[in-house]
Amino acid sequence: KATVSVLNCAHLNTMRAWALLAAVLCAYVTVWIFSTTMIPPAMTLSVPRPLPRTAVMRSLAHALTPPFPKGVRPFQLLSKKPAGANSYVMRFALPAVGEPADPAASLGSHGVKYFVNGEKEGAPGVPAVLQKSYSPLQLASQQGYFDLLVKAYEYRPGGGVAAHLANLNVGEAGAFKVKNLRDIHGIHALGALVTKYKHIGLIAGGSGLAPLYQIAREALDGAGAAGRTTVSLLFVNRHEEDILMRDALDALVRAHGPRFTVTHSLTAAGPGWAGGTGRGGPALAMAALPPPGDDTLVLVCGTDGFVATWAGAKEKVDGVKTQGPLRGFLKDAGYTGAMVYKY
Repeated sequence: KATVSVLNCAHLNTMRAWALLAAVLCAYVTVWIFSTTMIPPAMTLSVPRPLPRTAVMRSLAHALTPPFPKGVRPFQLLSKKPAGANSYVMRFALPAVGEPADPAASLGSHGVKYFVNGEKEGAPGVPAVLQKSYSPLQLASQQGYFDLLVKAYEYRPGGGVAAHLANLNVGEAGAFKVKNLRDIHGIHALGALVTKYKHIGLIAGGSGLAPLYQIAREALDGAGAAGRTTVSLLFVNRHEEDILMRDALDALVRAHGPRFTVTHSLTAAGPGWAGGTGRGGPALAMAALPPPGDDTLVLVCGTDGFVATWAGAKEKVDGVKTQGPLRGFLKDAGYTGAMVYKY
């Protein structure tokens, strides 16, 4: 009887072990089926490497790999410094990776486009090469590197480019293409621009600060700066913490005194804010910017809606974007089309 009892216990324990193993296998199969059938196609585009610790926002875009499109080259990230909410100033080495060393390499006044692989806009799960334009921050004469202001935004199909760029680690390389020089009322070089006009007004919305900051630097510190040009920046943001590169702007004010002024306006100011409020209007333009005149140029950069509110929308003619007629707050403040440039 004792022997039978032991055998029965052994048989029972064996059955329990098999039941436990079956339950584990069932759970594993269930998870596998769910992961392959229930997750939407967009989730299969997850970044091929773990997001770095410096990640500010998740991006489903992933790095472009050789062979690159024509004109696209890898540039190595030298440094990245916080510049505000979900934002960095990122410094990239010149020349491009794999090119002969050249201490005199310079980006000049050229902008760049950043390229990644991602999803086609309006078609989640459909692969596409995405690109986003950036304007440099450094002086046009700077050699050996270029600086970009990068603000990451929430992911959407057809987007994620900025978040991917902001997630780069120092030492990694990003795929960029150098753009043609911008034509600002017939002028291409920033040095020539800041010597033509005695008064420069800048209206920036959020990350639209980047190209305007370079113009301010060029007018105040560039090789063509003669100490005569004044620069007035009107910087519009939602919250105080959204103000990008605030320390750098304050440093310019301290260095150049009355030649450089900054007026802040917040559309959703907190209770302790002592600066301007609201999206602006003709009265704010007249208070914060140089007065209309032949020696004045006002440049506007921000979202399409921001630019349209201040200066009227840009228009397409035969598929090419043009400045379009001047409208909005600046027209109401007395400026003409020849005095305003829209990014």
